[in-house]
Amino acid sequence: MDFMNKYFKGLEFIRTHEKKGFVIYAAAIHSFIGGDKQRYVLAFVPSHLAIKNKAKLRELPWVNLQTRLCAKNTYNTMPQQWVLNDKLENITLKVLRRFKTYTTYTHGSDFPFEVLLINNSKNKSIYQYPENINLHWAIDKFNTCFNYTGHIAPLESTLLKEDPSYELVRF
Repeated sequence: MDFMNKYFKGLEFIRTHEKKGFVIYAAAIHSFIGGDKQRYVLAFVPSHLAIKNKAKLRELPWVNLQTRLCAKNTYNTMPQQWVLNDKLENITLKVLRRFKTYTTYTHGSDFPFEVLLINNSKNKSIYQYPENINLHWAIDKFNTCFNYTGHIAPLESTLLKEDPSYELVRF
């Protein structure tokens, strides 16, 4: 998770709504896209773990992260400044499978994500995306889903950072 958390570390995510057992946290991104479209980064958190109303991505135990281009005001959030940091690792992803509605990519066993690029429904081909892509390109398509396939890390307690005298109670 830390790998993707670094890419979106400057964004603040706002709790929007619950759907099918997940709470969706959204961050709108300033862009020069005209018309009625807005770039969003969406984090899906299991409902029972969604505690905060506002949080940085690293503070959320997300299992699915999406970069999407949606209609403006789909999520009631204010656009934020964000630029893809090209100094972060830019790995190559390879096609795993092609389906009618999406294409899956992987990097191997050391990359704990399944990457899905959503196909344009107007284009009837399953070959809408290349055989090999890089991570920066996939993020910047804003038509991408990242399913976390690794082990869920424990929640990071921001309270401990603020008050070192606070003791974490374990159950």
